[in-house]
Amino acid sequence: MKMGEDTPVSALVLPILVGPILEKLERKDLSAAQTLKSAVSKVENTHPGFLYDLVMGLVKQADLSVNMAESLLKLQGSVPDCE
Repeated sequence: MKMGEDTPVSALVLPILVGPILEKLERKDLSAAQTLKSAVSKVENTHPGFLYDLVMGLVKQADLSVNMAESLLKLQGSVPDCE
């Protein structure tokens, strides 16, 4: 399977979808959140599109129909601009 690096949407998965989840985890377990954030950043830098492929794999496994571009754009409006 080819990583989702060719789609502009793949670059939005970390800051818009995964980032807020990691921020919530930081409030409960700072050490675990920092470890996970570091690992996620490393894998995404090494293999661009990994998180997109992971999310799409989960969506497919759950047998859901999701327009990822539309969903990320909707979520983008609710994420604070801290980067």
